[in-house]
Amino acid sequence: METARRPGARLAVAPGPEGPMTGRDEELAAILAALRTLPAVVRVTAPAGLGKTLLLGQAAGALRADGLRILETRCPPLARPFPFGAVAELLRTVGPDLPAAPDPVTGALAELLPEAAQFLPPPPPPASDPDLARHRVFRAVRAVLAALGPTVLVVDGLQWADPDSLELLRALTLDPVPAAGLLLAGRPSEVRAAAAPHRPPGVGGAELRLTPLDEEQTARLTARRLGAPAPSVAAELHRWTGGAPHLLVQVLDRLAPAPERLDAAAVDEALRRTAAALVQPVETGSAAVDALVRACAVVGRPAEQELLATVAGLPPETAGAALLEALGTGRLTEPADCRYGLPYPLLQQAVHHAVPGPERRRAHLAAAHALLAAEPVSSAELARHLRAAGDLVGWREEAEAAVDHAVAAGDSAAATELLHQLLAEPSLPPEHRSRAALTLARVCVNTLDHQQVLAVLRRIVTTADLAVVTRGEVRLTLGLLLLNQEGDTEAAFRELECCVGELRERPDLAARAMGALAAPILAIHATQQAHWLDRAERAARLSGDPVARTGVLASRVTWLACVGDPTAWQLLAELPRNTPDQAELRQTARALCNAASGAVGWGLNEQARRYLDEGLDLAEATGMDFMQGVGRAMTLLLDWHTARLDGLEARARALHAEISEMPALRTDVLLVLAHLHALHGEFDEASASLEPLLTGGHGPDPMPFFDAHALSTRLALADGNAAQAWRALTPVLELYRTKAVWAWGCELVPEAVLAALAAGADGEARRLAEEFARHCAEHPAPAVAAGVELALGHLAVDHDPAAAADHYQRAAAVHGRIGRRYARARATELAALARLAAGQRPATPGLVEAAEEYERLGAVADSSRCAMVLREQGIGDPRAHTRRGYGEELTPRELEVARLLASGRTNREIAQVLFLSPRTVEQHVAKVLRKLRVPTRREVRTALGPRP
Repeated sequence: METARRPGARLAVAPGPEGPMTGRDEELAAILAALRTLPAVVRVTAPAGLGKTLLLGQAAGALRADGLRILETRCPPLARPFPFGAVAELLRTVGPDLPAAPDPVTGALAELLPEAAQFLPPPPPPASDPDLARHRVFRAVRAVLAALGPTVLVVDGLQWADPDSLELLRALTLDPVPAAGLLLAGRPSEVRAAAAPHRPPGVGGAELRLTPLDEEQTARLTARRLGAPAPSVAAELHRWTGGAPHLLVQVLDRLAPAPERLDAAAVDEALRRTAAALVQPVETGSAAVDALVRACAVVGRPAEQELLATVAGLPPETAGAALLEALGTGRLTEPADCRYGLPYPLLQQAVHHAVPGPERRRAHLAAAHALLAAEPVSSAELARHLRAAGDLVGWREEAEAAVDHAVAAGDSAAATELLHQLLAEPSLPPEHRSRAALTLARVCVNTLDHQQVLAVLRRIVTTADLAVVTRGEVRLTLGLLLLNQEGDTEAAFRELECCVGELRERPDLAARAMGALAAPILAIHATQQAHWLDRAERAARLSGDPVARTGVLASRVTWLACVGDPTAWQLLAELPRNTPDQAELRQTARALCNAASGAVGWGLNEQARRYLDEGLDLAEATGMDFMQGVGRAMTLLLDWHTARLDGLEARARALHAEISEMPALRTDVLLVLAHLHALHGEFDEASASLEPLLTGGHGPDPMPFFDAHALSTRLALADGNAAQAWRALTPVLELYRTKAVWAWGCELVPEAVLAALAAGADGEARRLAEEFARHCAEHPAPAVAAGVELALGHLAVDHDPAAAADHYQRAAAVHGRIGRRYARARATELAALARLAAGQRPATPGLVEAAEEYERLGAVADSSRCAMVLREQGIGDPRAHTRRGYGEELTPRELEVARLLASGRTNREIAQVLFLSPRTVEQHVAKVLRKLRVPTRREVRTALGPRP
């Protein structure tokens, strides 16, 4: 069979925020690819509400923009559709486009198409047989399509099409017009009726069955409309819309006017308004179907026919017939065998809110009675129905039972939700309020979702009808959440100090509060921390509670690991691993993860990895969501230090999005992102990642604070802002000296010495370096030893470069032993530069070694800096020997330029990062645009894709 193809035709859609969005990029591409060559038949089937009509409209628009003729119709839901009604709607406007002398057989359409009669030949004599008349119409339609040239017929809603049109469309799929394509959509049964099951040879096409958007597709569509919202926003939208594009687009339309205010309240409001707008379309159909739909909304989950009939108040026979009708029209679905419900959660909410109050209470009471007669009974579900029915006493009893069950099952999320409901009820008796408050405090201390809990706990501790000890335990949890999750150390210590007095009768809990007050935060002096640790140990002994003793031991391990005292590693062995007590195991997990944090900072990488593996396993086994977050963040930092860079940025961004509202937990993640940005020459992005760490207050871990200032100083010095860098360090160094834990400066002090020297403060540089070296002379941590060598090297480089080179070389050796490849490369480069300054030979091999390591790590600015020095020494680029012919692929240098272009850098900024001339950068940019086949630098980011 001959095919028709428009010369040079390219069917594609350029996505844009102003265009229609369906979230069906893959399906759209399949439709356009199938209809690129005619004849073709594309069949699209989908339940109602999955974006089928939007998809067809977008496809038709793309094809029309490409120059194809599009004839389209959407069949109306008529009880008695007109004969050939769909065909008539398709062809009623084609008259002016017909040739001057159309095929005589087309006259058979004159009666069917009165708008086109003047362009058609005279109609033939009336047929003696209805089948003959239909045959003439079939032949006439084929003749019209053949005369029109490349044309695509788009028919939506085939379930409402008349039988004659369905049969005609089927005939066109069996014997297609060479220059015509068919895009048919509807429910599966009607689409099958309108199209042959198998396409004839030579006929292209596609078979598409639309399903709800998954979370990834929802996120893509949300990002196209709103920019790049947090993944939690897309996940929430997917949960409520069920992946239904038409619902999602309605919600996004309500969010789009103010994407910068995309918080939970804005999303909730958009969902509420969308749900309200959904009610009217649902309230159509027979009274029995409406009652069944309302019953589904009340039950709130897919349910069996008998339960729905009871709640709806329908006899079994009536309910059965109504259920068949509701399923046939798509108003209800069957997501599980013999269980029926509304298609989307948002629709369920809309219908539920539309049910009048008295009827809603009756229906919930009927659901509760039906559930009481069933086995097993779900207390949580029963509680929901009793509360909606107004039975607050029954609701309280079932809710408390459901909480106990959830706690026993380790389902903290379900327990927390129920406890929030109980505590929000004004009529809850005092003894029940105290019990709920204590349970919430015990459940939520290890969770990641803390914002709502904080608000509830703050209200509880001000409640007058709480016993003192109860108030103290709740306040203890409030303090721990403020310290660990929120990072508000000042508020946390206020609550913790207060609860120590309230917990006099509970020395086990008082010991826990005292242990938290011994956390190694910057705002508290070491003598105070030692004081609280000693008090915690006395309280734990007094209590005789093994959990308290383990908790205090974990706090001491945390402090010792934080200051680099090797005793910490010995004490870890004393912590229980095999006890059946989950509370003790949680304390062991805390100690292991905190010890790993210290080990990472001191360069004890193998120990850190071992502690992290064990700590994360225990945290997962005991349901410590928060400590799992700590361990995952620490794993990222360890991977940075040991140059496990594959996928590191993507993992860091994913975790940051997950914990973005937890300042204390995101510290390590932001530090990793800052290091990666600096590594890739993205200095502005590195500074932006550091900003919260420099200005966000003093969290529970001091080392990231000092390390962040070290990196910030390095960036400022690289930008030539020595005086500014030194001024910014003044208060940081004052705090550092006040804490008197000199080892914490292993990253900070070397950079501070450089800043002081560059700012002309030579005396301060010498004082700082010598203090650091003196106080850390006996410290066992390799990272501290390397830091001392670097600081002394910086101090000596101007007056004794040979001695400086030896210091740098020793630092490089230490970093090499502990696997810190980037730090080793920097120290190696510094040693080589010092040897050059001292006139020593050979010095260049060190530069070559550093440049090659930088290249392997993707450190574009560092690699280019070394290459520039080597060129000045008359030595070629050390990377040249690895070069090959790249053809149309980007060379390594072009890839570096492309990455910087993608991050929005100007040519001048790229030249500064890569130590190239502006003219050379211009040449590289031109090659990048040509090889990526993009017209401007704005498209480079999309063409390049995400960094591996």
